[in-house]
Amino acid sequence: MRPFRRLLCPLLPLAAIAFASSAQAAPCDDDDNLQAGGAADVTVQAKPNGTVDVHLFTGTVHVTSWAQSALHVKGDFDSDCHLDVVPSGDRQEIRVSCAHGPGRGDIEVQIPQGSSVDVRTMSADVSVHGVNGAIHVQTVSGDIEVKGGAPSEIEAHSTSGGVKIEAASPSTRAHSISGDVAVAGVRGRATIRTVSGECTLSGGDFSAIEIETVSGDVAFKGAATSQGTFDMQSHSGDITLHLPATTSADVEMRTTSGDLVIDMGSGRKTAERELDARIGAGGAKLRLRSFSGDVYVVR
Repeated sequence: MRPFRRLLCPLLPLAAIAFASSAQAAPCDDDDNLQAGGAADVTVQAKPNGTVDVHLFTGTVHVTSWAQSALHVKGDFDSDCHLDVVPSGDRQEIRVSCAHGPGRGDIEVQIPQGSSVDVRTMSADVSVHGVNGAIHVQTVSGDIEVKGGAPSEIEAHSTSGGVKIEAASPSTRAHSISGDVAVAGVRGRATIRTVSGECTLSGGDFSAIEIETVSGDVAFKGAATSQGTFDMQSHSGDITLHLPATTSADVEMRTTSGDLVIDMGSGRKTAERELDARIGAGGAKLRLRSFSGDVYVVR
């Protein structure tokens, strides 16, 4: 079994990234794209398929889409802070800068529906609703929610917080260290990892899935393409796959302490430590491993 400590590697740099992004103050000016005094309400023109970068140290970020080629930002923050909305080519950067250093803000952002969004925070809850472009979210301490729309891709990382995704994306990556990761409605390729928490994934047809947790259960409901590859691991937790009765796959199941069960309606197969079996005509590769837990493949 591969070492689970590699789950930490993609997440350790987040603190440095978020702090550096939030602490760098943008230059002050007197144009319409800068507002101070603890509140802001700004609307600027934006490309319909550009990218919006949001940087905030602590607080909340809520991003929604609308049917206009404009960027609308509304927020409340500390009285010695100001909001900068800075255009740069195809990108618009939103940043709260404070005289005393990192400050708190609550920001609501409306972006064109086809735009991409990149949010980086240190300690903030982040929600993104109805966006069809690529979605990238990183927070050190906070929950992440992505809901609605058909994003071209989703990447969500939280060090201490849960990740919840309900969107029709063909490419999804969701990681946490301390928190549950729940993904629904997606398809195609998905990578889900957490150290302490449950991992759940449901959706359409999948060609590649990788799910790992150290302490928590793994649950999947969906379909595997004929050449699909599923790799699921839990050190301490059960693994359960709900697959269509028409599934064709080759299954490799391993556990040190637990039961292994395949029950797809054409004969029940069980074992205690190792179970290799073919479902239907075979094809998709399912590799399922738990150190201490049961593993089920059922209809």
